[in-house]
Amino acid sequence: MTLGQRIHTLRSAAGLSQEQLAERLDVSRQAISKWELDTSAPDLDKLVLLGNLFGISLDQLVKGTPNGPPRGELDIRQLAAENRQRQRMTVLAAAGSFTILLGGLFFAYLKALESAMLGIQYTMYRFMAAGEYVGEPASFQLPLLLSGAVLAAGLCILLIFLWERQRSR
Repeated sequence: MTLGQRIHTLRSAAGLSQEQLAERLDVSRQAISKWELDTSAPDLDKLVLLGNLFGISLDQLVKGTPNGPPRGELDIRQLAAENRQRQRMTVLAAAGSFTILLGGLFFAYLKALESAMLGIQYTMYRFMAAGEYVGEPASFQLPLLLSGAVLAAGLCILLIFLWERQRSR
């Protein structure tokens, strides 16, 4: 088995794409592709990083010697599990943020509707009781402003979350 084949096998077993591995090693995706196709080889510092990332020695990585494959195999499984867990947490955080945002908007909408209905009731009462038509000031503007603020805050939180996630890659 060549060095490129070992890199490909370890990367696949860890559940990483070429792009994800490239980001962790601070190289281009094309460099990873060339390494896996054996058209070029990684520098020594990148080999050390690969060994640390996959939990194997340089001998195991370069020569393929079985100097403790169970340890490397466990580390690869652990790395794959951590990668899947991060993806799940990202989806859950985005879904939770979206749900909270919708809940806040729905609450503000209901408050605005309630306020508008109270205003209509007040106007009807004044008309029926005193025979005069005096409209109440539009008191539902505050809940509408509140709903806009909740929407803006939710969007800001979602954008910050996405920006932090992109930056951490």
